[in-house]
Order: sequence, then C-alpha cells, then structure tokens
Amino acid sequence: IPVTTSPVTPAPVTPAPVTPAPVTPAPVIPVTTSPVTSAPVTTSPVNSFPACNICGEGMVSKPANTIDFLGDADPVTCGDFYQLALDGGVNPSFCADVPMEIKMGCGCP
Repeated sequence: IPVTTSPVTPAPVTPAPVTPAPVTPAPVIPVTTSPVTSAPVTTSPVNSFPACNICGEGMVSKPANTIDFLGDADPVTCGDFYQLALDGGVNPSFCADVPMEIKMGCGCP
C-alpha cells in the first residue's frame, strides 16, 4: 500500500504577554518554642542540681522569647530558664539533652 504525505501547515502562534503575580510578604511572627512533653524544671529547691548551661557553650541571645512547658500554668522566658539552669534548678538529665527547638528559640549559638 503506497503512503503519501501531504504538507502540514502549523497554525500561527501569538505569544500572550506575561504578567507576574503580585508578591505578598509573609507576616513576621515572634519565635516561641514548641511545647515539650514534660516540664524539666523540678520542684526541688534551687541549687539542688549542678549548674547547667542550656546553650552548651555561649549564652541565650533571645532572653525575652518564651518556652511553654506542658503542665505549667505560665510560659517561662528564655532568660529566666537560662538563669534557673545556671542556679542548679534544672535536672541534669534534661540539661544534658536540651531539645533543639528550645536552643534555637532562645538563640543559643
């Protein structure tokens, strides 16, 4: 069976102008840490544990940010929690493994 081809003429293409979508900046939300599953702050008197630096090396650079521990009525500022740990008010098992969200939220180096 013989096959013949006929020429194909494509339809003309007219490009449409491109209009970029407007950019709306995302709102800036103050950083707070996520709640942790248990409150590491003990009811023991201050200085009952060894001094602990929640940042490891360095200091909290965002002392006004808050940490919301589940079960506590009020959130704690990073500055207050940092000082509590230095004063021996935080269990060493928590201090050895401070959650990254607390370190980041409090501005640890």
